[in-house]
Amino acid sequence: MRDLVSKALRGPLLPAQQQQVLSLLNADPKLVHHIGLTPAQLPALVEFTPVIAYELLLKLMPSRHIGEYFQVWMCGGVGGEGGGGGGGG
Repeated sequence: MRDLVSKALRGPLLPAQQQQVLSLLNADPKLVHHIGLTPAQLPALVEFTPVIAYELLLKLMPSRHIGEYFQVWMCGGVGGEGGGGGGGG
């Protein structure tokens, strides 16, 4: 799982890989706390695999750290200043 999320931070996952991540998350929602995702990585995840980013955020909702992820999102880190290429428009 950690390897797949790492790949998702660098580029789009294949549909089968996305489904594997989603299946693992649904089987064990607490897995989200053990994959090493940081708020600073959220912009890349949203850019390359928005479905995975969405599911991870849903699983993080009960966490006391969810505010940090939303702060990155609201402050322009997602789809804004988050490094390289302007999103499609």
